[in-house]
Amino acid sequence: MELYITNKSTTADKTYVRDKIFEFNFMHFPSELRGRYQEVNLCLNFKLSSSGFL
Repeated sequence: MELYITNKSTTADKTYVRDKIFEFNFMHFPSELRGRYQEVNLCLNFKLSSSGFL
């Protein structure tokens, strides 16, 4: 998958990121705590200036 900066988000993009985070966390989460979690949604917005990111 190619990564790029965009000002639009799609359901496919959100699902991809959520699944990758879930896989990483599952591999590093203690087995006695698996199954007890809360899903948190994170949305990052960036403002661009003529010279790049602010």
